[in-house]
Amino acid sequence: AVFKRRGRHPARLVAVKALKDDNPSQETQHNKIAEVLAEGKLMHDTPAHENVVQLLGVTEDPFWLVSQLIDDATQLDQYVKVVHRSSHFFCGRGELQATMKMLLDTCSGLEHLHKHGIVHCDIAPRNVLVANWSTRPVGMVNDFGLARCLGLQCCVDGWFAGSWTQRSM
Repeated sequence: AVFKRRGRHPARLVAVKALKDDNPSQETQHNKIAEVLAEGKLMHDTPAHENVVQLLGVTEDPFWLVSQLIDDATQLDQYVKVVHRSSHFFCGRGELQATMKMLLDTCSGLEHLHKHGIVHCDIAPRNVLVANWSTRPVGMVNDFGLARCLGLQCCVDGWFAGSWTQRSM
């Protein structure tokens, strides 16, 4: 589940991705925590890019990923439903140009990840945020839960989401 929350340092709205808690076994909970930490590590180790949602921190109790909140954002599948309502996918030249630019933005974010040895592994409309969708849509890659590291540049041993994460929020 993802929700809005006010961060502490600096005080601003952030997006918080929380573990789903369905009273899992201790082993299942341990695996979920390991997945959140792995996702946080990949996001933390990747240099910022305007088309990749930025990680701000990870909390330990409860285990949350805290990332930038994208104002006026929606998932790509919702954007398509709202902007392209007609029976044809594209309504007009303006919508086509805006959508093509937004898709190129998303490709730019993916290229940035690939240059840093990260493969997303789950590019789907639900994992692409469309920021400023009502004015000038910008595509942003989001949700690194299934992402994998291909090179040494993003696989640094010894990373743990501890004290740095508490301070970064």
